Amino acid sequence: MSCKIVRRKRLSSTYKPVGIYAKKYEWAARPSMPSAGGLHLDLHPPPMQIGGDCSLWIRSATLDFDDGLWECQVTASDFTTQDALTSQPVRLVVRVAPQRPRLEYEGTHVPPGHNITVDSGSLATVKCVSHYGNPPATLKWFLGDQEIEPIHVQTNITEPDNPRTWSATSVVQLTAMRERHGDILRCLAFHESYTAKSVPVEARLDIKYAPTIRLIGSPEIDLEEDKDALVLRCVADANPAASIVWRRAGRSEIASLQETLQLRPVGRRDAGLYTCQAQNSVGTSEQLSVQLDVKYPPKILSAGPDRLTTAPLFSPAAFECVSDGNPMPAYKWLQR
Repeated sequence: MSCKIVRRKRLSSTYKPVGIYAKKYEWAARPSMPSAGGLHLDLHPPPMQIGGDCSLWIRSATLDFDDGLWECQVTASDFTTQDALTSQPVRLVVRVAPQRPRLEYEGTHVPPGHNITVDSGSLATVKCVSHYGNPPATLKWFLGDQEIEPIHVQTNITEPDNPRTWSATSVVQLTAMRERHGDILRCLAFHESYTAKSVPVEARLDIKYAPTIRLIGSPEIDLEEDKDALVLRCVADANPAASIVWRRAGRSEIASLQETLQLRPVGRRDAGLYTCQAQNSVGTSEQLSVQLDVKYPPKILSAGPDRLTTAPLFSPAAFECVSDGNPMPAYKWLQR
């Protein structure tokens, strides 16, 4: 009986015998050969004999020549016995480190460290692809420090321009919520040929959402004219950044386009209802209102009807005093 090694490449359906070549394919142990007396030197040694070691030593394995299925075949001991043997195929994988994985969103490559911009409430579908590895890389997803599951098991297909290597693809879907704005989405590719056994690629989630606002500061109960100042801030949480508008009820003009409304000092003409609102490309916030009441001392505007009034004896006489003030003045009449 003698043995031989045959190999089937990945894309082939038939096995081909492998010859013994020094420094490439060699028997792992020297075959036992029959003795004919004296020294026998054969430039073409016979196949491995029964009882010998059929292990093959493959030197300097390459992807093109050695990657694929291998079998060991043993010929029959004689023609009539028909006791030939064939081993189960064993796959030899010649490892090739894949390229760095890459992220794709809406068919566009997302460079490492860049943003994935999504409108709030939308469903974001992100793809992670690892090219030209053998075997294919194993891909895993993380959102922040939490591992997340892809929508289906990763797909592995041979590369069209290099069928001996693989392309691995994994797809994840995320609901874009404003709470996830700024989170890091990371795809991790695992492969034994990587120096660190894994290579990451990541992108920041840029979630666009309409503004919400809040007021910081409130008017004091007693704001005195020409003495006190008013400072109110309308703070917006929005992406992209929102523009702020302050308006005063009953007036067409805008009170301020700044985040902060300042009146230094306040006057009686500043009293009224003020509203702030924020707007960006996604939407508009609700309105927040604040009532401003300015105090000022009373002032007599008129008294009369005349400075000198003449009335007949025992007849009624009426006098009027008109004043302005905040709060409403109280009146006292004195007779000299």
